[in-house]
Formats: sequence, structure tokens, C-alpha cells
Amino acid sequence: MTHVLGGQDDPLTKFTVSELKPYTKYGFNISAGTVVGFGPPALVVVTTRETAPSGPPADIQVANFTHNEMNITWSPPDPSKRNGVITKYSLCIRNQTYGFCLHEDTFEFTQTSYTFSGLRPYRVYSVTIRAATVKGFGPIGSITRRTAQSEPDGPPMEKIVKYLDESTISFSWTEPHPELHNGIIIYYHVCIRKYGPDFSCARTAQIPRQNEKSYAYGGLSPSSEYVVVIRAATIIGLGPAAFIQKTA
Repeated sequence: MTHVLGGQDDPLTKFTVSELKPYTKYGFNISAGTVVGFGPPALVVVTTRETAPSGPPADIQVANFTHNEMNITWSPPDPSKRNGVITKYSLCIRNQTYGFCLHEDTFEFTQTSYTFSGLRPYRVYSVTIRAATVKGFGPIGSITRRTAQSEPDGPPMEKIVKYLDESTISFSWTEPHPELHNGIIIYYHVCIRKYGPDFSCARTAQIPRQNEKSYAYGGLSPSSEYVVVIRAATIIGLGPAAFIQKTA
């Protein structure tokens, strides 16, 4: 852009240029002129000051994840939005259930990946990342991902046994506590065995989750004591057992 300033009766020796980009080098040519024309220019080169970034970190990705870990990678903000020299990054991970940071940390500008550990299986986590110059942090970039499934951490609950006759029992249960599912419950494994040192199952059954959570066993010895073992399963495997004891 070119500006002609002042005149014979109004000499100007300063001028303000606005709406420049932060941390950008500009060159100004200043020439004095008479009615005949302008003389040779004087060149002034200046760099505008830094500000906080106006863009978030780029290319935020979940490089890999398990049931309890998540590796995040990212790149610096777009060069046109850095507004200075990136000096550090701030990371925060939140569980979808809670609004606060479960873990928060700040890293040097040279680090562009981080692994969060100690996460819960099959939970939705949101990771937010901000870049900073010496003038402060810029806007947030984020990514959301669910951790992988694992075996349930809790046994089936509310176990009830009914005696249908001297050789048949019926029993029912409810799902493990929702916080302990660690995935999608797909079936229940039921084992019935005689009470004692022999832990092998006399009978077993695999009951799909969508079915009624109850089962009946017949043909039992009236004089024997039995233990029913119920375990919930995800696609990964079986969780801890719930026990129902039938007294002879």
C-alpha cells in the first residue's frame, strides 16, 4: 500500500499502520518529495510483536489405544495462526461423565505426543490441547475417543434362588454395576457344581444377555449341596464370579 502524507503547510513525520499480522516482518519505504518529485527512499524493516496463537494445534490424532491407555499426537498450529514462536503445549483429558480434567500437564514445544495411562475400559474420553507463545495460550483443539473393552470388573448382582422341588432350583440375577461393565455384556456363563474341594462344573450354560436373566437346574441330588457360579462376559472375557449356594 502507498500513502502520500502532509504538504508544505502540514508536514508529517509519523504514520500509524493498523491491522497488521502479529509476528510478521514488514518493510516500509519512506521518501521525501517536492513539487518536482520524490527523492530516494529510506527502508525501514520491523517485525510486529508476538501474541497468543489464533489457531489450535493441528493434526490431533489418537495414534493407538488400549483399554487403559491412549496415545495422542499433534502438530503445531498452522503457520499463519501461530502469531509467534510456539513455546509449550497444554493437555487435558476428561471423562465424558465429568467436566474437570482427570489429568493435566504442560510440555515443551519439542514434544508433540503423549500417552495417557490409568484410564478406565470402554469409557469416552475427550483430550484438549492448546499451544502457547510467550504471550499466552491459544484456542483449544480436541479429539474424543472411547477406550477399548476389557473383562467386567464386577460380578452379577441381586442373586435370588428358588427351590422348585427337591431336585430343581431356579435362580436369577441382575447385571453388574454399570460402572464395572468395562464394555458390552454379551452373555452370562453359569456353572453348577457340588459343594466341596472339586471345583469342576457338573453343568454349564451360556446365556445371551438379551435373554431373561434366570435359569433352572433339575436332576440334582436332594441330599447334596450345590454352588451356582455366574459370571458376566464381554467380547474380551469373563468377569468375577457371583455365587449362589443351594443347601441340601
